[in-house]
Amino acid sequence: MARGLTPWAFGDSETGYGRGLGILKVSMGASDSTKYPFKSKKPPFKIEIINAWGVMTAAGGALDTVVIKNGSTAVTNTADVSTLADKDIFDFSSLNDDKYQLTVNDELSVVTVSGAPCMVYILFMRVV
Repeated sequence: MARGLTPWAFGDSETGYGRGLGILKVSMGASDSTKYPFKSKKPPFKIEIINAWGVMTAAGGALDTVVIKNGSTAVTNTADVSTLADKDIFDFSSLNDDKYQLTVNDELSVVTVSGAPCMVYILFMRVV
């Protein structure tokens, strides 16, 4: 989980949240299989994911993959990071246009197989 992270780019005195872009940073360790960028697992308002990428924090291992999900449905393709080295950058090559918008009732998660060691960055905008 992104501990203590407040990703809102621009402050709003009415809601306390921003109305612009934000970036969520999720640290995945070797023993992690699922992490939630928001403390409540759900965004506090409607968001649209614009892009996502990751940076390896150690070398990938056999079967290491990473995917971003909205509930149980993939938002991104599953990135195979098994052959990547420490500090390599990877991109998600597709966004599911049926699931890249999340409401306050949707659950955003980053899921790995075999505990892929990486940092995942999710660029989003607030939808008002």
